[in-house]
Amino acid sequence: MKRLSILLSTILIVTVSAFGATKYGLKVGGVDVTSDNCTNVTGDNIKPNLSGEFYVKYDHSTKTLTLKNIRIERTGSGNRAVLNEDVDGLKIVFIGKNLLKAEDSSPVRLNNNTTITTQDSNQTEIIGGSEDAITVGDGKTLIFDHAYLQVSATKSSALEGNEGTETVIIQGGSDIGLSVLTEADSYTLNDLNLFKVDNSFVYILHWKDGNFATKVKSFQCIGDYMGIINGEYVASSQNFVCKEGVIGTDGSVIYICKAVLYNDTKYFPDKNFAQALSELSTTNTDYKNVLILPCGFNKGRVRFTTSLDLSFRNISSLKGIEFFTDLVELNCMSNNIANVDLSKNTALKTLNMSDNTLSSITLPQTETLTTLLLNNNLLTSVDLTKNTGLTELNVSYNNLMSLNVSKNTALTTLTANSNTVRTISLPQSTTLTTLNVNSNALTSIDVSNCTALTNLYIGENQLTALDVSKNTKLKEIECYSNRFTTLDFSKNSSLRKISCYYNQIYDVPSGAQNGESFVANLPNIYVNGFNHGDILFTTVTDANNLTKDQVSIAISKGWRMKFDDGTTYSGTATSAIEEVEVEDCDNDNAPRYNLMGQPVDDTYRGIVIQNGKKVLTK
Repeated sequence: MKRLSILLSTILIVTVSAFGATKYGLKVGGVDVTSDNCTNVTGDNIKPNLSGEFYVKYDHSTKTLTLKNIRIERTGSGNRAVLNEDVDGLKIVFIGKNLLKAEDSSPVRLNNNTTITTQDSNQTEIIGGSEDAITVGDGKTLIFDHAYLQVSATKSSALEGNEGTETVIIQGGSDIGLSVLTEADSYTLNDLNLFKVDNSFVYILHWKDGNFATKVKSFQCIGDYMGIINGEYVASSQNFVCKEGVIGTDGSVIYICKAVLYNDTKYFPDKNFAQALSELSTTNTDYKNVLILPCGFNKGRVRFTTSLDLSFRNISSLKGIEFFTDLVELNCMSNNIANVDLSKNTALKTLNMSDNTLSSITLPQTETLTTLLLNNNLLTSVDLTKNTGLTELNVSYNNLMSLNVSKNTALTTLTANSNTVRTISLPQSTTLTTLNVNSNALTSIDVSNCTALTNLYIGENQLTALDVSKNTKLKEIECYSNRFTTLDFSKNSSLRKISCYYNQIYDVPSGAQNGESFVANLPNIYVNGFNHGDILFTTVTDANNLTKDQVSIAISKGWRMKFDDGTTYSGTATSAIEEVEVEDCDNDNAPRYNLMGQPVDDTYRGIVIQNGKKVLTK
């Protein structure tokens, strides 16, 4: 009789059909997981949450259920996303971004011991409606191990035990958010024997009657932990233990996290950096913008800190900045930082690393970064291809030899003067209004796709030609100290200031009428009897020159002609070249000077001054 009882029990426990597949005691989206479908569990309720690869798989040998980029949304009593009926020691692995949601039943019901983990930091959401988001079965244990999850319910608890003897453990650097989404008559945590946090971060949002939990017998946090409620510390000790009803005020938010002191050289080896962090954390009471709780585990982070001003602190290393993943603004100007890796700081919008000794920088690959100041450093290159949201960029006074901003179509201001840039790739942009590449080594530049430009600074380069016919909004241009023989601004009716001294704009007798061409292609901005524009055209040692008649033409078009110091320029009586002799200079050893007064040798071709005369050498 006893043997028959054992046999019947075995038949009841193990559901095996002689003619069908083995059921494993596990359902996903209402579909039984079996030996037939375990390598690819499909069903009407199992849908992709993102484009690309998605699947549900179960490995019976390791008791591992894997969901990748899956969305399951269900309604109706008893209709769940995941149900663990009979698998003791089940491991649920989430990959990518998943959504499990049920309106009328717990989307995740765990009747046996279960561990939940994730393979990356793309948070999975579990959302309950009128029942709890996750229900743990009688006396069982749920472990979150290295898991990134948001668990919430609209009308019930985020986490609930079935009879009050259950255990929930959050460990392994997990990052768990628990909340009730409305002011429902519910607690975030309910009917648990033990809620333990070990080397992990927990965010708890609650509404109910001044407590975030009811019938939770014990809270434990392992290690140096701090709790925050509405920006105020509630505990700081070796063992942060909260019993039922001890913490919480109506509508508050609770954060529980492992704490690391800023003088811990393992995480913050630069003493000046650590000292700055320590001072900021104790002097500022706005906890949402100040350092609170740097985490000591591998995936740790300093939460709440959205802004850091570390300027003028004599910092050499920013090691430890990788914990500050909520940073939106970081100011590190005027330090001694030679290299920095900000790849983990993906929330950054404003970054100021100016006036350091940077020779390399790794930027976060994110579109959120809008303002980037890297001026006055030692950079020879910078990769901006992933930072497509940039609106302001300053890389002036570095050692850049090339600059590629072709992907940065949102730029409004680009400052890259005082480098040695030989090539520049500009974006096709309707937003870039200011471009400064003064003092570089450019031999050409194409601004035709930057149709919103109002201010263009290209002085002190090696340019010989410029097309600004598409830049009809241009208001100011600096193009001094180049090799232009003439310039055409005929399409630039908004232009009001031109700085073009130290070029080669003059008429050559029996040759190019460059001065005549220059004034002919000035826009007419003469309005109501007033001159509205300024041209800083020449200097006392400059090659640029116009006749008085040509200056009169410029004035008649509304332009005030000036020397570079702002004094009035009236032009010469005739052409810029009063005397021209053509001779063979190879037979004359007298010193030669160009029109800027600089000595030149006998290989120089063009107009020189020799023996007190202007001479055209061929």
